[in-house]
Amino acid sequence: MVNVIVIVIITAFVALAAGYILRLTYAKLNVRSAEQTSKRIVEEAELIAKTKSKEILLDARLAVDRERKEFEHKVKERKQSVLNMENRLIQREENLDRRISAVDKKEKDLAGKEKDFSSKERLLSVKFHKSIR
Repeated sequence: MVNVIVIVIITAFVALAAGYILRLTYAKLNVRSAEQTSKRIVEEAELIAKTKSKEILLDARLAVDRERKEFEHKVKERKQSVLNMENRLIQREENLDRRISAVDKKEKDLAGKEKDFSSKERLLSVKFHKSIR
């Protein structure tokens, strides 16, 4: 009977030790599984962060490109507007130059006619005075 009690106690001790060892092994497996899961989650989060970062960078580049194109378009429109104004001013200057030239020519013609009339008037005056005498 003592042998049976000793065997039962030893068996209970072995069972308790085996349970404790199994519990430690199971806990280690759970820790490893949790570590692997957390590592996988971190890796996925890093991958998502990289993807989001690339998306944000691409969006920013596209926005900068869009803004640059819009700016260049506005600059081109403004340059064209300035060129149009310059062309209109040049045309007005040319018209004014032509008018000034026409007025100068008329003034010269009138001065020539005035000189001609003046000399004819003197000539007539001299003839008139001679005929009166």
